[in-house]
Amino acid sequence: MIIRIITTLFILSLTPNVFASQFASIAIDAESGKIKHAMNSDKPHSPASLTKMMTIYLLFEALEKGKYSLSSLLSVSKHASSQPPTKIHVKPGDKITVQHAIEALATKSANDVAVVIAEALAENESAFAQKMTQKAKSLGMTNTKFYNASGLPHPYQKTTARDIATLGLALMHHFPKYYTFFATKFFNYKGRSYPNHNKLLFSYKGCTGLKTGYTRASGFNLAASAFRDNKNVIAVVLGEKSPGARNLKMTRILNACFNENNNNQSSPAKFMLASQKLDEPINQDKSSSCVQMNLNKKQQPLLKPQNLMKDIKKLTPLSTPKTPLSSNITLQVGAYKTPQAARRAGEKAIKANKGILFAKNVLISPYLVNGKKLYRAQIKNVPQNKSGKICQGIKNQKLPCIEVST
Repeated sequence: MIIRIITTLFILSLTPNVFASQFASIAIDAESGKIKHAMNSDKPHSPASLTKMMTIYLLFEALEKGKYSLSSLLSVSKHASSQPPTKIHVKPGDKITVQHAIEALATKSANDVAVVIAEALAENESAFAQKMTQKAKSLGMTNTKFYNASGLPHPYQKTTARDIATLGLALMHHFPKYYTFFATKFFNYKGRSYPNHNKLLFSYKGCTGLKTGYTRASGFNLAASAFRDNKNVIAVVLGEKSPGARNLKMTRILNACFNENNNNQSSPAKFMLASQKLDEPINQDKSSSCVQMNLNKKQQPLLKPQNLMKDIKKLTPLSTPKTPLSSNITLQVGAYKTPQAARRAGEKAIKANKGILFAKNVLISPYLVNGKKLYRAQIKNVPQNKSGKICQGIKNQKLPCIEVST
């Protein structure tokens, strides 16, 4: 009898989702805040690496407040370097730029770099986790508690699908110029190229990013955003049994939230959620195809109409832009080992936007990373009101594109 129990426990230990919470999902119109679909969306769940969305949020906040720039260097401690995989294997005493740190989390989901960020923004990781939980509460994430910066297993670290969607909306609306980091398909660091874990970036038309997560306790999680046909959607899937099942469910949810009859895709419209009145009621859109979809035979009833804006609260930029929307900005299209490579990248970006960008505005500037010189390729005097469309054209040429502070 004892042998049978031990054998059963051993078999269960090999099952990835044996401790996973009940499946959960939610989809929200990112412009109006309307909840389009929900299943178990308020059930407690282990966030796994979706935790890093909050770690990145707090780093974006530090950038917005001017405490760091994208080229600022963060120090690697012994504690950070000792984190278990997934990681990029930074060593104690190493330095990593803020930009590389963001990319390492958004693509590779690097646990070591998550702790680097935590220790840069707080006395230690534990203190940073307290800041994460405080920020979650201020954003309306009422059922979320964080105990580390990475999402590595912790028995009391919990969230819900609704709270993760709330965080995704806050990232999108508070930090529009940094949000494109979540769409980074490849992260290049120290001679290695890391593909993004979010495979929808490669396979789903209009996917604009966000984050994957997995531990045995959580199952396979995914938060994703997509833009099609002038519609902007954020959706969350928690606790699936495999990456394929997770991606398939997310695809079905997103498809149901878009008009399948019109596949024309234009540049994203301006986000409207931040300007919506906080006391304006948000009702369920019962005519939406998203509400009608049948993802599971035992799909639960949708949530009651709720004012999601009231939950998220302050969806206005942390600081007033120093320049009006019609002013010019700088785009960075990567960092390279040689000035020639940087120049080629700049010229390729110009070619993708003929008549809007000009070769005379390409700037190649050197900077040091871990004692090695790299060269940034930047394009000055880009019309800000066209930057989204311009960046998309550049990314279509398989180049990175982000707005940078000057």
